[in-house]
Amino acid sequence: MVVHNVSTTKAVYDAVVLDKPLLEKVVTVSGGGIERPANLLVKVGTRISDIASFCGGVNERCERVVLGGPMMGFAVSTLAVPITKTTSSILFLREDEIDTRPLSACIRCGWCLDACPMGLEPKEAGIYVEAGRAEDTAQFGVFDCFECGQLRLCLSG
Repeated sequence: MVVHNVSTTKAVYDAVVLDKPLLEKVVTVSGGGIERPANLLVKVGTRISDIASFCGGVNERCERVVLGGPMMGFAVSTLAVPITKTTSSILFLREDEIDTRPLSACIRCGWCLDACPMGLEPKEAGIYVEAGRAEDTAQFGVFDCFECGQLRLCLSG
């Protein structure tokens, strides 16, 4: 069995049956930091800034822009980032929509090892980062991390 979302299923159909390349995506634009949330059909490569302008602009309360969903998305530092074939949504978040609780110290409980869907070793990587040796964390699989948000849940108590 293969489970795909509707967007992927349509892209496969278009490619296989219609011999049509993936040139556009349906992208959900949401959050309290955008004037007019919407679901839009946009061309792959369109910049977030152009989408934000089309949706009435980013309002003054926007604190963070996340490309992708709330669990596996990642914050971007510029609106010049383009939509890719894997982009599903853009979240323009206000401060009250962001988890701003401070991270707590690791107590070596091992919960992160059980929670990590990729089987990584977040606590070991954290020790290296705290020691100023972030460049040595590849051995713990940090480049396989897809930022699911589970570690943040563990560290914020």
